[in-house]
Amino acid sequence: MMKTIQSKTIYNPTEFQYIQLQEESSQSLSCPCTSISMLYSHFLTIEPQYHQVCSSDLVSDRWIEYLHDAFTSRSNSLTEDFRDNGGDQFKLLSIFCRQSQQIITDSLRLFFQTKYFTSQIISQQSFQIQINSSFQDWKSTTIKTFLTTIQLFQATIHGNRLINNLNFGILFDRYSGAFIMSPRTYSNCDCGVSPLCQQSANLYEYDEILNA
Repeated sequence: MMKTIQSKTIYNPTEFQYIQLQEESSQSLSCPCTSISMLYSHFLTIEPQYHQVCSSDLVSDRWIEYLHDAFTSRSNSLTEDFRDNGGDQFKLLSIFCRQSQQIITDSLRLFFQTKYFTSQIISQQSFQIQINSSFQDWKSTTIKTFLTTIQLFQATIHGNRLINNLNFGILFDRYSGAFIMSPRTYSNCDCGVSPLCQQSANLYEYDEILNA
């Protein structure tokens, strides 16, 4: 008794037919694609969710201007008081929020222009694994791009000794009559040496300071 192999061709099968055939004869099933490439934008949707602070009043021009007008003009304010430099810090936060949104927008545009290639239909599980892998690679690259932006910002300020009232102070030498730029120190961390110095923000009672 001889075994015979029968070949059957189904033109333009539906998704249901393909799944059924795959379950019945996955080893011998062959389903070539009429088009071997397709843009990710044709079958993927990604909706980024940003931290709520980036849509809050904390990064609004009204809040930042309020901090500048209310505290930076006070002659008895302290540099270490968060309210004295809070406007600049919230402004920087606002810039980083916009930068992150722009980086993600640009990165998504490039990602959606990427083409997925396959000459044969693959299983749903294999397809999902491949797409998840591509997405994770994209996410990792996007995060590294944003972190590189922050690191470049830190290196530029530190390397060029750009002055703000947190990393460098301007002191007046009454003997020489000259102004001297001196790096600040936080918890034994010298801002002239490292761009990563930090300390907790403080709020002061100015009436107590004036009466002391």
